[in-house]
Amino acid sequence: MEYQRKKVDKIKTQKPSIKDELNENKLKSPVRRRPNQKTNRDVGFDIEDIPMSPKKSSDILIENKSNEPAHRDIKISRGVNKKLDSTPTENADLRVIIGGKLKRLKERKKTLIFIAVALVTVFSIFIAAVATPANLFELVQNNFTLWGKGSGMPTEVGGSATVDIKTRDNTVFVLTDTRAYVYNKSGKQVQSIQHGYSNPELYVSDSRSLIYDRGGVKLRVDTLNTNIANKSLAEKITTATLSDSGRVGIITEGTKSASQFVVSNEAFTEFSAWASTERLTAVALSRFGDTAAVSAVTSSSGNFKSIVYLLDISDNKITEIDRIEFDSTPIVTLQTVGDRVVAVGTDFISSFDFEGKEKVEKTVNYLKHVKFEDDRQILVSNSPSNNVQKTQITLFNNELDEKLAVTVTGNCDNISLCGDGISALFGNSLVIYDKSGKETKDKIVGYEGIKIISYRDGTAILADMKLDYYEYGEDD
Repeated sequence: MEYQRKKVDKIKTQKPSIKDELNENKLKSPVRRRPNQKTNRDVGFDIEDIPMSPKKSSDILIENKSNEPAHRDIKISRGVNKKLDSTPTENADLRVIIGGKLKRLKERKKTLIFIAVALVTVFSIFIAAVATPANLFELVQNNFTLWGKGSGMPTEVGGSATVDIKTRDNTVFVLTDTRAYVYNKSGKQVQSIQHGYSNPELYVSDSRSLIYDRGGVKLRVDTLNTNIANKSLAEKITTATLSDSGRVGIITEGTKSASQFVVSNEAFTEFSAWASTERLTAVALSRFGDTAAVSAVTSSSGNFKSIVYLLDISDNKITEIDRIEFDSTPIVTLQTVGDRVVAVGTDFISSFDFEGKEKVEKTVNYLKHVKFEDDRQILVSNSPSNNVQKTQITLFNNELDEKLAVTVTGNCDNISLCGDGISALFGNSLVIYDKSGKETKDKIVGYEGIKIISYRDGTAILADMKLDYYEYGEDD
């Protein structure tokens, strides 16, 4: 007995108790100390300094490919007996930290992307609101209306006779003798307006369109989905225009005067009038609708004389700011181009601001066409030396600085910009030239190309009651 007792005591002294062993293992198992920072790590960067963006999890793993086990054995199945070293390896430490880091990286990346998109949207809306006087809500509505795909170009146009074609950004407006149609670039018709005017005219601003009956009394103003006004005036309309802010300027016959200039507010509910003893012929409104230019044609000693009156229309009372006189030539039209007025005569074009300053004038002999293009550009064609077999085409900015000039063979019927080149209609043939005047394309477009106008990087053509679209450099 004594011998057995001594043997048991000896075993106890040599083997720790099971309870002590469990306590010891319990201490070792869950606690994994972070190793001291090493100076010779080959990870490439400190794990605590992982960039929050724009790094992806795949990028982080690639940067740590020298420590290949870092992306292995992350998941451990239940029931597996885990023998953990009391001194974790560097790779094991990386494995533990990287999971939480990647999760936080992904969450923060999503947040940053959301914030960036929101900021870009707000900034875009702010820029649009500052850059254009047009109603921002109308612009947004118009963009939604233009969504959708059509059957492509060419597309058939209703009506029996084409009157005019105009473009605005990604929109094509076609005016016929009975209706006005609006298309997007893919040929989808997004609007159709029945006007019923005997002599319809069309004008397009940033967010609205104006259709009026020249020599009649009716007019209407529309966005792509809303009719703003549909009115009948007391006097016959000579001409009318529309500012980008939405104000309408109208020249009518007068009751107690030769003519009168009438301007409405944006809602077409309030009006101001300016009577003239002279015959008023053309009108242009500034983009923000606070000033106007109105031309009158008079005669002096048997010669024509034109006067452009510059008017302040910001208040209810219309007051004269200044006037510009043009001797021996009538003004055919006035057009707002950026922050300036461009006056077109029978043999000249002139540019000045709405206060009558910085006037510039260019003589254009045998003037044929003047097209007001986007980006404050003016395209002019004339027959040099009255040679009908030649057409000179010149591109100006709104200060009448010459940007390019080419001379082409033939007497063209219409001209327009076309991407990096110039397009011209000769009967039923569309010819596109580069900036040097070299012909790059010749296309038969129909029985007769009635109208042609620039549209984005190409040219929209209305011919034989069909609307078609041609890009510069496009293969035939």
